Amino acid sequence: MAYAQTGSIHGVVGDDRGSPLAGAVVTLYAPPHPALVAHTDETGYYAFGQLRPGDYELVVTFVGHERYRRPLTVKEATQRVDIVLNASQHQLAQVEVMAEKESSRLEQKPLAIKSVDIQEVISQNTVLSDVADRISGVRIRRSGSLGDRSDVSINGVRGTGIRLYVDGLPMEIMYPYFDISTIPLSNIKRLDVYKGVVPIDVGTDAMGGAVNIVTEQRHGNNLRVGYYVGSFNTHMADVQVGLASKNKYFVNLSGAFNYSDNDYRMNAFVFENNRTEKIKRFHDAYQMSFVSLNMGVRDKAWADELRLTVNYNDGFKELQQGTRLTATSVGEARYDADNYSGSLNYRKTFWGNRLKVATVLHSGTDNLAYRDTARAVYSWSGALIARSAQGELAFGLNDNRTQSLINRTTVTFNLSENHRFMASNSYARQKRTGKNHLLGDNRQADYLNYPQQLTKNISGLAYEGRFFDRMTVTTAAKFYFYKLNGVENNTFEAVGKTDRFGGFNVAAKYDFDSYLHAKASYERGFLIPFFEQFVGDGATILRNIHLRPESSDNLNASVGYERQLTADWSVYATVNGFLRAQYDVIYVTSGIIRRYENQEEVRTLGGEGELAIRFKNWQLKGALTALGKRFVNMKDPRNAYLEGTTFPNDPTRYGNVELQWQRKNFRVYGFYHHIGTFNHTLLGASDNAENRPELFVPAQHRFDAGVSYRFTRYNLTVALNAVNLTDAELFDNFSVPKPGRSFNARFIYEINKF
Repeated sequence: MAYAQTGSIHGVVGDDRGSPLAGAVVTLYAPPHPALVAHTDETGYYAFGQLRPGDYELVVTFVGHERYRRPLTVKEATQRVDIVLNASQHQLAQVEVMAEKESSRLEQKPLAIKSVDIQEVISQNTVLSDVADRISGVRIRRSGSLGDRSDVSINGVRGTGIRLYVDGLPMEIMYPYFDISTIPLSNIKRLDVYKGVVPIDVGTDAMGGAVNIVTEQRHGNNLRVGYYVGSFNTHMADVQVGLASKNKYFVNLSGAFNYSDNDYRMNAFVFENNRTEKIKRFHDAYQMSFVSLNMGVRDKAWADELRLTVNYNDGFKELQQGTRLTATSVGEARYDADNYSGSLNYRKTFWGNRLKVATVLHSGTDNLAYRDTARAVYSWSGALIARSAQGELAFGLNDNRTQSLINRTTVTFNLSENHRFMASNSYARQKRTGKNHLLGDNRQADYLNYPQQLTKNISGLAYEGRFFDRMTVTTAAKFYFYKLNGVENNTFEAVGKTDRFGGFNVAAKYDFDSYLHAKASYERGFLIPFFEQFVGDGATILRNIHLRPESSDNLNASVGYERQLTADWSVYATVNGFLRAQYDVIYVTSGIIRRYENQEEVRTLGGEGELAIRFKNWQLKGALTALGKRFVNMKDPRNAYLEGTTFPNDPTRYGNVELQWQRKNFRVYGFYHHIGTFNHTLLGASDNAENRPELFVPAQHRFDAGVSYRFTRYNLTVALNAVNLTDAELFDNFSVPKPGRSFNARFIYEINKF
């Protein structure tokens, strides 16, 4: 009888830009009864059930936003109360250290996670990879210039062992030719870096870490225009506009354009002068354009959200070199690519938020054209010095088409406030065909003409529970399946490969008090090779259908402390140790013509830490990583010489320090980044930086600085940045030189209500 006379309220908490706020604190007061407290989930949703009818006060707080309060009368029915919080610039400036953690709630979980709000760092970073590169344990490297593919390393696991996701979907399937360094910053809300175990509703076959790019999903009227101009004729422009109706329908349109000549100066061998000189890169331009339209409806009885998205992007990248710097340059080879795709998202909660269902279906087509037909050899000076009969890199005139389909469905059941279960399934299929135009109409002799198809299905079951109000435990089991169909590249005979296996993980967090906690996690993980690793790219990467899945044992243990000491002082610190034992490691060879191979066993042992201290308007923060990554247990006698040597092209000591001062709308910062000496190629047992310096990349020191100011009256933010102030000699993948001193300016105009 008492239950029949109760009521309930639920709703969504969002900001004044129309984005949901995860981790907001919602409190119901009805003195003299105890206050009731709820926290919004990742969609901004909250709910209170079995409430006594009567008068209450509803109060909502969220870091960086003004407090919301209103009287509320609960009746014997279900009521929906949606809440919009307005941003508070004063509060945001005072608690910026805490904001990252509270904005996503992810760092409170047992997993080793670092979450970054992009809007807080966009003014001082050029591309998304710059943001990730400042996180402890993370290294993002390119082969030199803007538009080149990135190599992501997290706690010693690198390359494709680290999966990249966009809203929980694998980037290599959604956008095979996109990269963390080329995705526009304008439409990104948050960057979540998982250092070890990845939850089943995000990860697929990530092994040892993942990066999830969370995009803005706005539901209100808003306008944002951004423009970036920098050295080397670099320009980046973006625009985003959103409209919403009172009956919960919405539409968002966004677009971006990036261009750079990448014509920075560097030291290279000038063939005709037979010496190393300072030259200007001359064939390294990059261009990308992107447009996206999404529309949908939210907060209906049949759907929390239904969203349809269509995307189109295209671009090109001139090739100045292969993987490594050689005595001659490339002057005409290039890639051209385009992608068109669509996705459908659906979310719904049932039974007062106890059961959540989310599914997304994505389909896309990518076209890649590789052009290397010039019979020419170029000097690094730009001069044509010889004629070649086989192109500059990999003689070819190829078109490749990749058709992709992926679905992820996740069901979450909240058994109680402290216990929940989750099931998630990810199905993906990629099919590639192409044409080698050098073979004319002889399609039977054209390997690219034969379809290659990879199908993957990865399922997971997970449990999360909180015990004794101090300990949180998560555990999950994963089931992997893949099937490859294609032809052998010489005989064109049909080949196929199928495999299935299982893995698991467990993680725990113990809260000693509200300031100090400890975390530990273990995972037995597997990595299914990328489609491109199996079948090649039709240009400079050859196929290898005999690749084996990579596996690993991953262990993390950390201690974290976070406290607002006084009104002026706050501190955040974390120390994490990690062990990675990788088997059948997948790596790419370093020649001009490359392919992916399996190495035997590699073991990584290391530690990392972060520290952030705030005093009034000052903040000092730093990150440091140290690791050892070595070959062990080499079973093949031909590789015995590698036993105990350091794995190549992997920095082992790196860190950064940033000092900033902020008052109201003005901010100034200085940043220092260090990378220690490391080998860029395989070593012998006695090789070191002293007796074989040509095998090592020297230590690197980079200093940046910048200022930004928000003109509140005009809704305009202006930022000026200087990168590599000392014009130090810096290097990237395989010792390829990076740009010297450069400058940039960014302008952001934004209206969140109209």
